[in-house]
Amino acid sequence: MLSTHKAIKNVFFVINKQGFKTATVINPPFPQRRKRAIPAPTTDIPNVETFLNKIGRETAQYGETVYENDWNKLFSYKGKDLKAKNVPIPARKYILRHLEYFRLGEYDLIKETERTLTKSRIEKKKAADQIAQEAEDLQKLEEWEAANGTNA
Repeated sequence: MLSTHKAIKNVFFVINKQGFKTATVINPPFPQRRKRAIPAPTTDIPNVETFLNKIGRETAQYGETVYENDWNKLFSYKGKDLKAKNVPIPARKYILRHLEYFRLGEYDLIKETERTLTKSRIEKKKAADQIAQEAEDLQKLEEWEAANGTNA
């Protein structure tokens, strides 16, 4: 009876173009999100400290301060929780990615990956300018050869 009352409370009747009453639901309740299962520790990775040491990149410093060496907290914290604990963005993404690998059973992917340095905007601009200059020089050379002949 209670659910019927809630359903009636959220229904708003509108007269459509044909003159019939139609019910429109206003603010339907969102379905509850399913909690994700927390995987059991393995023999290779028995605790939080070992997990963070294995993935590297100085993430072991968050074991005591953020996760308090609790396996359930390791897998229950989301990005917002880590942000509230002042974990930097690159470390947050890195930890969450490796947690997902562990959750999916991709144990061979749980290892320290090298940081790939991306070129800064200035370096990219210089490279683009150099390529443009080379193309311009080539075009001038082709024009000169067309005007003077290739034997000159």
